[in-house]
Amino acid sequence: MKVLLRTRVLRPHVLRLGPISVRGLVVEDESWGETRVREKKDRIKLIHSLYNVASNRTYRAVKSIGGFVETEAVGIGAAALDGDGSYSEARILLYPKPSRLLRVGVAWADEKMEKLEDLDWYEVPAHLEFYVYEGVIEAEKPWDLIVLDLEDGQRIILPSELKPAKPRAEEARKKGTRRYRKKRKKQSKTSKKGGKKRKRRKRGKKR
Repeated sequence: MKVLLRTRVLRPHVLRLGPISVRGLVVEDESWGETRVREKKDRIKLIHSLYNVASNRTYRAVKSIGGFVETEAVGIGAAALDGDGSYSEARILLYPKPSRLLRVGVAWADEKMEKLEDLDWYEVPAHLEFYVYEGVIEAEKPWDLIVLDLEDGQRIILPSELKPAKPRAEEARKKGTRRYRKKRKKQSKTSKKGGKKRKRRKRGKKR
């Protein structure tokens, strides 16, 4: 069966929309290709084959090109999508997969807004294909809520999500792991010794 492949390479890009800036992705390169897979009567097996094809193409592209790569494999009546890669300054997951951003709505801290229509909306220029995945959102003044209006749905973000967690120091993390392992080993040895003593005592009583 013939399979159509679409591979896209995406690079980091900062989009400014008035007082809001969003770090996301733009398409740097897009290519098309074809391959073949064995025909599957079972739909689940067919999707699995398509995913393997897409995953292999993505893996090769990430190794040779870098950036974030997304490959879609389309067969007869089925399709599979795979993405992989990374880029710097990606603070949080803004959406589960790269999705085109249409507009951003903001509820500012000093304004009362009860409906989504009441938010201050900032439109993305129609000619720009800007994708949201992992990234950063920054604003010039305090806000209570941000809504990302995407091609695949909406994402509501609260200020607490954008606050980076304080990670433990690497050395402290390693020490904690070592202590835990040592403690577990010590407990297991003690329990084994205790088990042997009990068995000996029981035998003595029988005699």
